[in-house]
Amino acid sequence: MIKIIITYNKQQYDISDYIESVKWSGQKGSPTRQINVTLKDDVNEWKNIGLEWEVLKGLRCSFSWDNTILFKGLITDTSQGKTRLMNFTAYDYGIYFTNSSNTFIYKNKTLSDIVIDCCTRAGVKYDVVTKTDYKIPDITKPNAKYWDVIQSAMQATKRKTGNTFFIQFSDNACHLFARRDMLLQWVLSTKENITDYTYTNSIQQTKTRLKLIDSKQNVVVTKIDTALENAIGTFQDVQQPDDGNTKKEFEKCAEQLLNVEKIPQRSLSISAYGITEAISGYCVYVMIDRLNWGRSFFIDEDTHTFKGNTYTMQLKINLCGDSISEDVSAIMEDYKKEDSKSSSGSSGSSGGKSNVVSFAKKYLGCPYVWGASGPKSFDCSGFVFFVYKHTAKPSLARVTAQGLYGMCTKVSTPATGDLVFFTGTYKTSSYITHVGIYIGNGKMIAVQGTKVQEATIASSGTFVCYGRLK
Repeated sequence: MIKIIITYNKQQYDISDYIESVKWSGQKGSPTRQINVTLKDDVNEWKNIGLEWEVLKGLRCSFSWDNTILFKGLITDTSQGKTRLMNFTAYDYGIYFTNSSNTFIYKNKTLSDIVIDCCTRAGVKYDVVTKTDYKIPDITKPNAKYWDVIQSAMQATKRKTGNTFFIQFSDNACHLFARRDMLLQWVLSTKENITDYTYTNSIQQTKTRLKLIDSKQNVVVTKIDTALENAIGTFQDVQQPDDGNTKKEFEKCAEQLLNVEKIPQRSLSISAYGITEAISGYCVYVMIDRLNWGRSFFIDEDTHTFKGNTYTMQLKINLCGDSISEDVSAIMEDYKKEDSKSSSGSSGSSGGKSNVVSFAKKYLGCPYVWGASGPKSFDCSGFVFFVYKHTAKPSLARVTAQGLYGMCTKVSTPATGDLVFFTGTYKTSSYITHVGIYIGNGKMIAVQGTKVQEATIASSGTFVCYGRLK
């Protein structure tokens, strides 16, 4: 089941018979995945076949499970001892981003432009690089890691557009993906494949108020979440941005920071039978009966353990989702350098739920494309995401119909703008397979058939319920 090939001095060595265990892992915030391998240390065999475990020789390795290659990379560390077992660690080619520095000056470049330039300068290949439209006014970093620059570009893009991106290496090439495109979900259930879990909920790092001060220690802005403070008491943070900002910029910055800092730390750790597609950056649907959960989550950290014919995994999930950069200076730079009008390219306006239906009708006739979320084409959940993102729920995450179902409260008497859920409209492991927006009189607007259209609920599939986004 496990196959490890070492490439050394232009020769390939299959060491699979010597393998004791393999741990394959990755985490959010890093472009690299790694493997940690434990194997029998047969020094006579290594000498006979001409394999030297010298990292300066440029040892490469590939790891396969069930005849599928999961990893290719560079061996960076080896250790040998009296136990007659040895260990080695290898990283994929994201290591050239995390371990290399350069000087970077970018003016009005998009995230995708910056990723491609960094790949070229770092000497790594790139393949799928999702095109981004937002032009970042300025990123200037002398003597910085490639990965630090790319992270800055991703954070600036998210702050301005709300879209989250991540880097992954496969087949020795760099890929830039939008998180909303990684919604192929595997179901993890306590009834089937979850063997253990731990849910933690903490307010130790939560702040109820935030003060911004200037260089003379004068308080410029104070933001308070009064309801939260009445419930748990006062927890205050004080930060000092650079001088030279307007009061409006301070106000925006303080609001943005407090919105992040007031969120409790909620996390979920899961042990389960292994699924090779369940890695950091991708999505899983988690069903935990005891907690009455059925929700979609992006994976923050994963460790997959292979030993003999067994395969298990441990996943860590941040239930609060991704937060924007909490670097006050970076946020201020955004407000100082960027135009106030949105560069997201949409024609939508912010507003309450009353705007949902009228906004949705503007896109009648737009074509169906699986996985698309606008503005020129949509699938059913992508359409709901797009409409709510630009009307009633600017912070809404891009999830599937099943994910939207998990974010809703069921209602028996729907109002216009509520969601309508269906099951069995196509073959999938998910219970919820279709979603639309209720417009009254037994009708909805949804991506149905080949386009966005109005349809009767009765004719749209097996009705499950109405839902109101929390």
